[in-house]
Parts: sequence; C-alpha cells; structure tokens
Amino acid sequence: MKLKKSFALALLVALVTCVLSLTGCGLPSLGGNGQRDLVDNTGTHVSVPKTPSRIISVGAATDDIILSLVNPNRVVAISGTANNVPNQSAQVQGRVKSSVESVVSFNPDLVIIPDYVGPDVIQSLRDSGLPVYVYVVPRSIKESEELILNLGDLVNATDKSKALVEDMDAKVESIKKSTSRFTPQKSVAYMTATGLTGGTGSVFDDMTHYVHFKNVASALGYTQYVNGSREDVIAYNPDVIIVPTNDYSSPNKPDTTVDDIMNDPAFAHVTAVREGQVYQIDAKPLMTYSQYMVDAMDTLAHDLYGY
Repeated sequence: MKLKKSFALALLVALVTCVLSLTGCGLPSLGGNGQRDLVDNTGTHVSVPKTPSRIISVGAATDDIILSLVNPNRVVAISGTANNVPNQSAQVQGRVKSSVESVVSFNPDLVIIPDYVGPDVIQSLRDSGLPVYVYVVPRSIKESEELILNLGDLVNATDKSKALVEDMDAKVESIKKSTSRFTPQKSVAYMTATGLTGGTGSVFDDMTHYVHFKNVASALGYTQYVNGSREDVIAYNPDVIIVPTNDYSSPNKPDTTVDDIMNDPAFAHVTAVREGQVYQIDAKPLMTYSQYMVDAMDTLAHDLYGY
C-alpha cells in the first residue's frame, strides 16, 4: 500500500513538474500562440504573438522581406509602393494609407515599420494600442542580413530567414569572385530624377565595394542619399552612369532615362556618354535594402564588366 502511495505521489510530482517547466512529457506548450516581450531597434518593449497572424508591413523593403518569410494569409496589409514580390503582394488585400486610423482599422497583431517613418506617427500608433516594432534602416548588406534574421525571429520564420541570408551570401561571393579580376576600377555615378545620390553610408555605396567600382557620390563627399548636382557628375567625368527605372524616390518628377543623359549636350564630353556606358536598372531591386539588392548588384556587375 505504501509502495502504491509512493508511486502515485511520485507520478503526481512528475506531472506537476512537467506542467510548470512547460517541457516535454507530450503536453502542449502554453506558448502555442502566446505573447512574447521583445525590444525593437529603438529600445522600446513590444509584446507580440509567438506567431503573428495579422501583420502589417510598412515600406517596400519590409514587404519584400515579410512576404518572403510568411504566407500572405498572415499579412493583412502592405505598402502601396511597388516591390519585388508582386505575386505574393497580389494575395494581400489591404494597403497601408497615410492615416493612423487606416492602420488601426486592420486590427493588426503586429505592425513592422522602418525608422524613417516620423516618430509622431509611430507614437500615435502605439498610443492606439497597437504592437509596433520599429527597425533601423540598414546601411550595408551585412546590416540588411541582420534585419532579415531579426524579422525572421519576429514572425517565427527563422529557418526561412536563414535561408534567405545564405542565398544572399552565396550570390555576393560569386559577384566578388567574378569582378575582382577587373582593374582598374571603373567610376560610377548613380543618378535619379533629383540628381547624384547613393553616397557614403548608403546601401548602394556598400554595394560598390563588392562589385568593384568607385562610387562618384562617395568620392565627392556626399553621404547616404543627400543629392549632388548634374554639374558634379559632369565635372567628375565618370566611366559609367546608371539611372533607375520607375524612380519612386521622386514620384512628382519624370524618370531620368538613358536617352535623357545621352542626348543632353552638357554630358556630351563625359566618358560614360562618349563610350555608351549609360545604363538603366530596375529601381525595385536597386533602391531596396531587402535581399533583392543582390540582384541589382549582379545586374550592375554584368553591365559594367560584361562577365
């Protein structure tokens, strides 16, 4: 009898321990879709579900990443800006508008937003009771990879985020290997409708180190996306000029095209024009900081070196 009581007591203790520890024993974990307390890139504590199912993605690059990590049915709204994942985007009905009320109306369980959005807007969203995760916009490929891994953890898609980063690394190494043999480095001016751009501290500038060319904006002392003038480009006399298609950085200005540069008398003596080295590259991968930036790097390398 004592043996039976001892066994029953031991079994009870084991079951209680199992429940309290939330491990093993074949019992379901309380964290099935429980809340997690995280700290975003601004140092703000955010409580989010373990597996968010009503995600709002703000920004084209955010859309690229999130829709590559999760099924679109877990996303209730994305940005209206063109991105690199049109098929997945078409499966998301909601589009984020400029008002806080618009975001609140989707009843999201997670809002992912870049830090270039105004702090007043972010605070208003938080004051509305929404779980808002703010990230710092990357300035390099490595920082972009860190962001992808962080967002993968945030939406419970770590395996997919690791696979994306591994694919990026493989492509970057291939580009480096293919272009490192070319000397001397060519000088490249990146021009949008607003002028010379992509200076020191921008993702584009970081790309130049891998693709093995000299960035004119950086050489002239411009930082990030501060715009230089057409006159700067003409005076520098670059070997190559690139312009983006569908330049959504300046929606109120017409896109700068290859013909605009080639037929502009002011550029007639610029090496890039004389040698026919003016190229137009799809803006979506060129102007993003998602995993698709590597595709723009590959296009640049092919245009510049023809490998």
